[in-house]
Amino acid sequence: MEEALIVERAIILVRDFAMARARNVARGAESARLAGLLAQKYGYGVTDSIAEILGSKSAASPIRRAVDDLVTGIDPKWREHAIERWSLRPADLGASACCKGSTLAN
Repeated sequence: MEEALIVERAIILVRDFAMARARNVARGAESARLAGLLAQKYGYGVTDSIAEILGSKSAASPIRRAVDDLVTGIDPKWREHAIERWSLRPADLGASACCKGSTLAN
């Protein structure tokens, strides 16, 4: 299969996953923070897999850019949320910070 077609299909795969997460946010089933993180991790996994298959990180870079754009569409503050998540010890989703008084915080 041609490299460009592989990358295009990977972007479609990632887009479909991100759209499902966005629908979950719209119906209140997931927070934007969680949906963005799920889409990002899924998308980066696809990106890494395609880079390995093609033997080139740069060949997969359009996928990575698409992932970042899709995640921004779900959670515009995803970069800020990532910094918050990694500042926690141990690193966590940050549920205790966003859900005080909820059983999810425990």
